[in-house]
Amino acid sequence: MKSIRNIAFAALMTIGAFSAITYTACNKDECKDVVCNNGGTCVDGTCSCPFQYSGSTCQAEVRASYYNTYRGNGVDSDGDTYTNWALKFYASGTDAKVMGMDLLTNTNASVAALTVTLQSATTFTVNSVNISGTTFTGTGTVDGSKATLTLNAAEGGQTLVFTFNNMIKQ
Repeated sequence: MKSIRNIAFAALMTIGAFSAITYTACNKDECKDVVCNNGGTCVDGTCSCPFQYSGSTCQAEVRASYYNTYRGNGVDSDGDTYTNWALKFYASGTDAKVMGMDLLTNTNASVAALTVTLQSATTFTVNSVNISGTTFTGTGTVDGSKATLTLNAAEGGQTLVFTFNNMIKQ
């Protein structure tokens, strides 16, 4: 009786070991040969990228796709309108979250050269800067086809807020 138990136990152990080997042999590591760049991580054979990078291996900077001029209309908190003004985004430094942005009049005269930092793949903040006694801050959005900007211009205890919505890529 004891030998039957030993045989049954040995048979169960053999089946268990065979099953474990078969199971692990069938489950291949899908990330084994995947290299994700710029802090990306492999999940089920596909790179999951930090928001400032895209592409199959996180090789492309998102900001580079926004290096365009976006044109449209705006208004300020005093009710003045700004027709056909532009936001021009361009490369600035090596940080993949940072871009330059110029606010341009309808004649392409520069009002302010600003630096913006991406907060997500499509949202940014304007880095605080003082230009001729006026401190600029703000927020906005940008994607491949349009941009928005809310820009605060503070000087002498007063703040004027400029709002540019639906700026269209040129």
